[in-house]
Amino acid sequence: MNSKSRSLIAVALVAATGCAALLYFQQRTLAQSTGYGGRAAGAIAAQLAGRALVSHDQSVQMVGYFTTVPGLPELFHSGGPGEGNACLTFRSSRFRVDPVGNGNLVHLFSSPVEGNSVLLDVYYDPSPDQDFARPETFSDGTKVAVFRVHSGMTTAIPPAYGVCYTSLELVSAVDFEAGNVRVNIGGLGRGGTLNFLSSPPELSGNAVQFPFAIPFGGSVSSVQ
Repeated sequence: MNSKSRSLIAVALVAATGCAALLYFQQRTLAQSTGYGGRAAGAIAAQLAGRALVSHDQSVQMVGYFTTVPGLPELFHSGGPGEGNACLTFRSSRFRVDPVGNGNLVHLFSSPVEGNSVLLDVYYDPSPDQDFARPETFSDGTKVAVFRVHSGMTTAIPPAYGVCYTSLELVSAVDFEAGNVRVNIGGLGRGGTLNFLSSPPELSGNAVQFPFAIPFGGSVSSVQ
């Protein structure tokens, strides 16, 4: 694989499961717990930021936090938004990607490193202290939901844009208190899409050096 292909794959890794945590997060949560109805089709349902952590063996793990979920209070413990005080976080199981070239695009399909599926866990921590240098801190809180990822495909568009379409299956969810609101991420909406932006990895000469982390941010649009 040439250095250009490796760079495109590295860029696209951020979206391979980054959308997974969020596609169905919004609609049932607010309808159940705050009295808000489902978001209109095409409306922004949630926003997030995080890192794709790519290891020496080129397996990937996603960690990050929610920056905006309309109707859900107490997303940040104190101060401005940032990973160190984010109360609602996510962390995926490790996965690999299978690239398919298409002109100057690269399509990626994810597969689990262990087990039969990629899982994405959502956590709530009212006293957060996350640090991207310590990915385990993104799962310090109470696990409030687990999702199984299905039918994901990511397309990398050079130099640093990735778009992902995927679907999720809810495995489990529990009630939790966010401020004065009782919340349960307890049902799947009908679907959603994620628009995703990321920065490319730094190159050493003409090659990507492993391990590395890619910052990303994105928004989720509801589909009714």
